[in-house]
Amino acid sequence: MHAFSLDLKRVDSGLLKNVESIRKKSGKVRDVDVLTGLLASLPSSVDDQCRIQLLEHLVDRRGRLVRKLHCLIAKSGKGARRSLRRYSFRIDRDFGSSKNGSTDANRSRVNTAATALWLFATLAE
Repeated sequence: MHAFSLDLKRVDSGLLKNVESIRKKSGKVRDVDVLTGLLASLPSSVDDQCRIQLLEHLVDRRGRLVRKLHCLIAKSGKGARRSLRRYSFRIDRDFGSSKNGSTDANRSRVNTAATALWLFATLAE
């Protein structure tokens, strides 16, 4: 978002705050998923009892993290989606119209960013 060199206003800082906290929590869930995948790829020569115990621990940890993420999205998801829509509207308003026809490169970058924001909002629902 900073790449567009837009002035940060209260709406923008709220967007960054909401999105950052959701991204941070979802990143932790993803990290546990990666660890679980690595555990599954260990050779069978590793002690099975230890693998089972570690897998149970990772499943419990992931469950706690998913509950926290769900609560966060329930609490701030609506505000984040609203802020994403507002920010997307501002991007369209500020960069969408071509006055002299030289903004095709800017328009494609903005469309890419807007699509990414829309995808994030859709996944958060």
